[in-house]
Amino acid sequence: MVASVQAQVDGEFQNVWGIRAELRPVVWSSAMPTIQGWRVIVANNSDQAGDLGYHDETGVLPTGYVFVEDAIKYGVTPSVTLSHEVLEMLIDPWINATAIMPDGSVCSYEVCDAVEDDRWSYVVGDHLPVSNFVTPAWFTPHSPGPWDFKQVLRQPFQLARGGYIAVFKNGHWSQRFDSESFDTKQQAARIEKGRFSRLYRRTMR
Repeated sequence: MVASVQAQVDGEFQNVWGIRAELRPVVWSSAMPTIQGWRVIVANNSDQAGDLGYHDETGVLPTGYVFVEDAIKYGVTPSVTLSHEVLEMLIDPWINATAIMPDGSVCSYEVCDAVEDDRWSYVVGDHLPVSNFVTPAWFTPHSPGPWDFKQVLRQPFQLARGGYIAVFKNGHWSQRFDSESFDTKQQAARIEKGRFSRLYRRTMR
């Protein structure tokens, strides 16, 4: 999985966003707390109900989590989840960036949520599937496209089928889903189990 995401980060993601990172797989041990750099912890089962993956800050370092067994259970490709979390950590590591939407509400600056469904993933070379992602133009009203790498979106702030975004309006955070997203396994898992822990983390900032 790491090779797939590294290829994505070094290629099209760096070309679009101008940001890259070096990913190094490390087997968990007691030495982990001493390793310098951001971490993405890959485990079997989630510690947050409904979260197949998420990113947060632990102490002074951004940290991501990917849950392989839970992802497989709900029909989500683990490599796509890993890609999703890595890309979003690179753009908004402290989970505090936002953009103003045309209706005046504020949305989170998450680059994979709007196009996160596996149907929009793609394969880098001979590697595993990775997540689609939006471009900087997606966060800018009336901007010309493309608005995502695979060019499935037709305007800024649009949600692809199976996508969602966290929105702050009238004093509180909520999630806005694509109107046709409820028939996907991925969305059904999150709606059923309640994927709002990320909203809580934003609210507390």
